[in-house]
Amino acid sequence: AVYRGEQEPCIQEVKAFYFSYFHKWSIYENYQLMRDHLGFVGVQPRSDGSFEGYDSVDDKVDGLDFFMMGIKFGFSRCTRIASRLIQSGQITREEGLKLVRQYDGEFPEMYIGDVLEYLSMTRGELEEIIELHRNPELWVQEDGEWRLRHPPN
Repeated sequence: AVYRGEQEPCIQEVKAFYFSYFHKWSIYENYQLMRDHLGFVGVQPRSDGSFEGYDSVDDKVDGLDFFMMGIKFGFSRCTRIASRLIQSGQITREEGLKLVRQYDGEFPEMYIGDVLEYLSMTRGELEEIIELHRNPELWVQEDGEWRLRHPPN
């Protein structure tokens, strides 16, 4: 709201303009530009749960967020980025599936100490909370290990 003197606020129409309205948005191409022109290196060699180290690397809790996405919805960080690259033709579906099978669902170890300190909890307490959110329609436990009922194929 904008105030003019003692009057009531004057509501003005606000319009949002996103960069992707004017330029094709590609996480990978943006990373390449940042790397080639500004020296950006990302997370080396990669982010937990993925094959890359350049997407969503600005927050230490992101890894846990992506991991929880897998617990609740059955796909995690690697599926998210691989799907985008497949859609844009930067990798094949077969390459994406191989990466997803290798990295999706990997526990976010890199910053877990910082996250646990921020949350004021132990790893055991966090693991108990994680299990409260595991979707039983998607997951089954066999020989003490959790696996997706319908893994990507």
